[in-house]
Amino acid sequence: MLDFYGRTRTRDGLALGAWRELARTAARAFGDRDDPIGSMAREVLDVKLSHNQTFETLSNLMQAERNQFAHGHYTEARAAADLPDFEQMTRALLRAQRPLCAWTLVTVEKTEPDLYGDLQTVEFIDHTGPFASGTRRRIGLNSPVRLSNVVYLARFREGLMLPLDPMVRRTLHEDRFDLYWMDHLPRQGVCQMSAVVAGRAVKAPCDARRMPPLLRAMVDAAGG
Repeated sequence: MLDFYGRTRTRDGLALGAWRELARTAARAFGDRDDPIGSMAREVLDVKLSHNQTFETLSNLMQAERNQFAHGHYTEARAAADLPDFEQMTRALLRAQRPLCAWTLVTVEKTEPDLYGDLQTVEFIDHTGPFASGTRRRIGLNSPVRLSNVVYLARFREGLMLPLDPMVRRTLHEDRFDLYWMDHLPRQGVCQMSAVVAGRAVKAPCDARRMPPLLRAMVDAAGG
């Protein structure tokens, strides 16, 4: 991971994009773990869309097509001819993400522990669950770990909460709250973030002292 982090700070960079490479590296690291997160990583990496097409090969193919579309001479006639293939790839990519269907993207707004500290009431905004995006919900979470008011990838039934801050944040910009993701790997200081839906760019402070310990150690080792 440290070598990967260093490569993103050079001119060489990563041909397939830092976030896609980070996801692959992290998923491979979790793949041998005997827990729900490791199980999810294995399912995503090992999914077979056809006899010789995995999630990774499909991702590479779509990235190549995207680059050709963005940087090449792409006529309307060619786009119309390629449309069925793009539709097929999009459907296949969505099928490949089925292991993620049990997880929900949420922003925790408030937590209230009970008297014994084993159960807490969590008030959150549901971004991808069975309710309309942006719905405010409340749930009882059986966990002694106190949650922060940040974005999580959650499986409430099993008590699994993966904090995504500072990579993903719900941020106020021009009197409106939106989800933003970081355009680069976290670093100390001011970071560039883009809205998940509209693509608007904002600058947000990033304090390494508030990062998870392993991420903070990686940022420090890579020189901030």
